[in-house]
Amino acid sequence: MTFERISPNCAYVAPADSITHQDGVHVYRVTRWGLDGRKFNVALTPVNSSDESIYLKGRVAYLSLKLEIGGANGKWKEQVVLHKESRIEASNLETKTKIEEVEKR
Repeated sequence: MTFERISPNCAYVAPADSITHQDGVHVYRVTRWGLDGRKFNVALTPVNSSDESIYLKGRVAYLSLKLEIGGANGKWKEQVVLHKESRIEASNLETKTKIEEVEKR
């Protein structure tokens, strides 16, 4: 899943090759948020009434954001770690290049 910050909304969509991609983009309004040191909580309300209410909370680490995303009903939750994209771009390119080299053999 990718999360994108759209002021004052938050949206996500599953990757194109995943089975849940067909569900489309889910948009949520940020109804409140708080910061306590390195911890933060975000309350999200679905724009579409058929989407469930979710929460987003996390902790700011040195070079990443450690997040928990879950249903407000408490039936599910996921742990996610976000890294600054520029920090991993070089490694991703090296990996892709190596895979392409192996596939050419």
